[in-house]
Amino acid sequence: MSVLDSSEWFDGTKDLRLEKEQELIDALSRNYTSALIIDPENHCGLDTIPTRMPDRTFMTIDLATLTEGDFPAVSKKINGYIVDGQFAFSGLLLDNIDQIQAGADTEELQTLVWQALKRDNTELGGYETPLSRQVIPFDKMIVAARCHHFPDYLTDKHLTTYTLEF
Repeated sequence: MSVLDSSEWFDGTKDLRLEKEQELIDALSRNYTSALIIDPENHCGLDTIPTRMPDRTFMTIDLATLTEGDFPAVSKKINGYIVDGQFAFSGLLLDNIDQIQAGADTEELQTLVWQALKRDNTELGGYETPLSRQVIPFDKMIVAARCHHFPDYLTDKHLTTYTLEF
């Protein structure tokens, strides 16, 4: 929307988007579920979340930018911020989860996304990256993932997710 184009204000599109953004923030604030944002036209960037939740800190990973060989660095980055079973950030934001093109690392990155959205209880095991053998406490952090369309690799997977379509 251009600054000079006010049509979205008058047809209700902008109001609807703002309502959905508030719905997303409310769901994430309760921290009992992860959020899956299906946004085909890029109306709701993940940068909206830290802006609307200024008292929280987030690690953001854009999965579309990763290539083969990047999974160890991503794993190391996440695990480097886990201290005494707690993630040092309030949450993890995963962008472009439907655009993972990382060669041999694609399956590991898809598993990471699935496990983050699944939010298994760390007391009952949880998800360990194959490289570190350290449980990532997804159930104790805010998790949001954004995509343009629902990824095929998540079909028929159990998710504890609040899904919001823009």
